Amino acid sequence: MLVMPALRLFGRKWLAASDDLVFPCVFEICFRIVWLGLISCVTSTYWNVTEECGEDALPVRIYLVGTIVLISVNIVLLVILVNRSAQGSITEVHKRRLVAPLLVIKILLIIPETGMNVLGTMWAFCGTFECKSNDKVSRTVIEGRYLR
Repeated sequence: MLVMPALRLFGRKWLAASDDLVFPCVFEICFRIVWLGLISCVTSTYWNVTEECGEDALPVRIYLVGTIVLISVNIVLLVILVNRSAQGSITEVHKRRLVAPLLVIKILLIIPETGMNVLGTMWAFCGTFECKSNDKVSRTVIEGRYLR
């Protein structure tokens, strides 16, 4: 009986094999495509509105562009990871030799992604970035926020 060799990452053997990542990565690709579409809609709606924000426009724009870039990089990385993880049979581990380095890159991308999430949370909920605007959508959102 052939057994799939364990995935080696950070000098440890894991209980997952390198071919076990196909379906989780496909699910994450779908999730990130939806997220990319939503953040693109927000960016196209609010990009011109941020011009009226003065100094506070820069962090908001960094968040919008940074999030789009990070999601796009993650989608490309996940597609490559799905491709590499689906290669070969049980004994052909050399065809999946790039899975561990790709996972390391994916794990390292968690750091800037967390930073973008903190910046976005500050923008959306903390009132750290103030923006006066004549835009009816943003005015409605701002007024709705203060009414609750």
